Amino acid sequence: MRGIVLLITSAILLVSLAGVGNAEYDPPGPPAVEVRVWLLSFTPLDNFDDGWNGKSDIRFEATGNAKDGRGYYTYFEYDHDTISGKIVPKSKEGKEVMQILYKVRECWPVDLEIEIKATDVDNPPVDPDDYLGSAKFTVDKTLKKRFYSVVIPGKFVVNVYVEAVPVKEDSDKCSYFFDQPETKSSSIVTKSGANIYDFELANMLKMWIAEKGFANMLIFFQQCFGGGMTDDILKRIDGDVAVVSAAKHDEVAYGYNESSVGVKVDPFSREVIEGLKSGKSAKEIARDVEKKDEYGVYANKRYNGYVDERSEHTQYKAKGEGDKVRLGKNADGSEVKSKHAIVFAGDPDDTYDWTEVKGFVDMLKGQGFSDEDIVVLAGSGRSAARPYVDGPGTKQALWNAIKDLSGKMNKDEQFVIFVTDHGNLEKTEKALDLLINDPVKQPVPVKNEELENEDVWILDEDFLEVLNTTDDNVPYISLMILPPTEIIEEDLTYEFLGNVTLHLNEFELEPEIIEPVYALDELPDLDAYEVVFPIYDEGILGRENVIELSFDQPEMFRPFTVEMLLISTGSIPRVIDAEKPVVEEPPRPELVLELTPVFDVANETLILSDSPILSEDEISELIASGDLFALMVEKKDWYNNNTHLVPGFVKDWLGNTRVNVEILMDDGSVMDIYMVVENAYINEFEKGKLNDATARASLSEETVRRIISSDDPVAEVQKAYSNGEIQYSGVGFVESVKVEVVKVIVKIYFIISDLLG
Repeated sequence: MRGIVLLITSAILLVSLAGVGNAEYDPPGPPAVEVRVWLLSFTPLDNFDDGWNGKSDIRFEATGNAKDGRGYYTYFEYDHDTISGKIVPKSKEGKEVMQILYKVRECWPVDLEIEIKATDVDNPPVDPDDYLGSAKFTVDKTLKKRFYSVVIPGKFVVNVYVEAVPVKEDSDKCSYFFDQPETKSSSIVTKSGANIYDFELANMLKMWIAEKGFANMLIFFQQCFGGGMTDDILKRIDGDVAVVSAAKHDEVAYGYNESSVGVKVDPFSREVIEGLKSGKSAKEIARDVEKKDEYGVYANKRYNGYVDERSEHTQYKAKGEGDKVRLGKNADGSEVKSKHAIVFAGDPDDTYDWTEVKGFVDMLKGQGFSDEDIVVLAGSGRSAARPYVDGPGTKQALWNAIKDLSGKMNKDEQFVIFVTDHGNLEKTEKALDLLINDPVKQPVPVKNEELENEDVWILDEDFLEVLNTTDDNVPYISLMILPPTEIIEEDLTYEFLGNVTLHLNEFELEPEIIEPVYALDELPDLDAYEVVFPIYDEGILGRENVIELSFDQPEMFRPFTVEMLLISTGSIPRVIDAEKPVVEEPPRPELVLELTPVFDVANETLILSDSPILSEDEISELIASGDLFALMVEKKDWYNNNTHLVPGFVKDWLGNTRVNVEILMDDGSVMDIYMVVENAYINEFEKGKLNDATARASLSEETVRRIISSDDPVAEVQKAYSNGEIQYSGVGFVESVKVEVVKVIVKIYFIISDLLG
């Protein structure tokens, strides 16, 4: 039985269409992936059998817009007369396979446009006349859509599958630090509830450590949104500094499930601890975390749209010679004279976070740190069960610890910070500077956004999504208030600030936490008091929010200044996932049923199908709905290759004409095109009109489509002309007479042809 020979010359001719060499990755971020475009099947829309071997000999090849991509040829030989519908590649053993068309390495998300070209290689060597056509499609940037039916008008529907495979060995080429916007902040949760904001920690380190001198700093943030702490630190501190975070400024961190507690620390902390223990540099540790984190961007075997939604993006940034810094070492590899570390966990879980605190402390001691070199601030402080803890996990305790260390710091000291537990994300107005002159309710305006209504505080979708990540958080609004000097001097600060009421969308909120703040700037003095208003009903916090203030006891009121306002998500815990994360693998292509984008390059529209590959009816419908002009261009090429079918006397009389064609479209509009015929060949075929036309024609869209789709277009033209569906006339007296004479002769010719069969 004559089958379809689908794999000639060892299945795929690995002929490179573009050099690869060392791939040049493009930002913006991880992971580094290899994008692969596979041919699943194709459906011929025309008959390309030839006289060379009586079969169709078709070569598909792909190119892309990526500089270092590589395209491949794949060759098919089949007998059009014995097939119907799609053709699926098969191995020599008869197993259905996919064939590679293109691959390239780049950073996520992908930015790739692919062009698939079809060539009829019926009689080698191949020349330009063998080119059948091509079509382009754009790969979905996140690969949520992986199946594409690509229409080469009038020739083929080519079904392809696109996948992205992580390339761990090239991770450093796509590692990327995502800066936090000025209107956002990250914070570290504390036991007291007055959390430590990124700008506060940076100012503490600046005034107490950097000003005293240091050899280098190693800083590690395990908590959610830890990446947002980095930019503030590096803006304020010069020197050899390296900061590594488990997550970006706007994403949660991940951890193992409860069955692993007491046995394992989470992947980020594990790699940090092991890296420091083995003498790796800060940059090497960051790369190891990125590649080995079970919840990171290299955890999946393939990416299909979920890489950004359920992954930690390790964040790393250094200053000076921070890349080279190792535990206990200077950037040049020499030993530091002494070292100090702070381990902080503000409100650790009963078992989970304590495992990491203890693990990091034990690692430090194993690397030569003494008890005096390590300050542990966690939870409620020291207990019989945790004698290694020095104090509570509060902002005041951290301030005191850093201040105390400043007396020991000098240019030969290494300073290490490790933070675990929970984190917050804040929308921040750092330059509010609002003077409250009256106790009556009044709005708090937004200063750093250009809004039609300056009294409306907008929370973006990303912030609201984080807010709804868990039910365990309590969002809040925090005000940094500077009370009147006489109130502070009379020791009435807490009573005074307790009278401040915040109104959120007409709901009253009362202050529950009032604490002094010393690190709004780089000077070690009292800057303000933080007044925290918890929001126990998240439902009152929406996208648009009106915030107002009032003062309960008018007789006690004195003018005061609100220096800063923060809207916080509240404490967001790490996402506790399964011990071995379930990786979503894309099913085999033939099993996937999803909306499939079909790129019809003729009119650049996007058509959706319910099947991964188009049915024959869908293909017919697609072609029927295709751009009429593009389909006519395809038939122009067919005509030029078959001018021998045109009667010789017609060539002689009308072989050199300039024709305006008017097509009445189905929607009532008119399409004007023109063609210039020389020696019976169509040399020009464009939309528009000629001013010097020698003939004109008119017909309907339905007639054009019927001719184009016909197996015998010459006969279909004859029929349409005979029925009066095609009107043709000359322009000017001479041309009109010539056309009318030809019409008569053509009618006689067709009658004789019919009689003779």
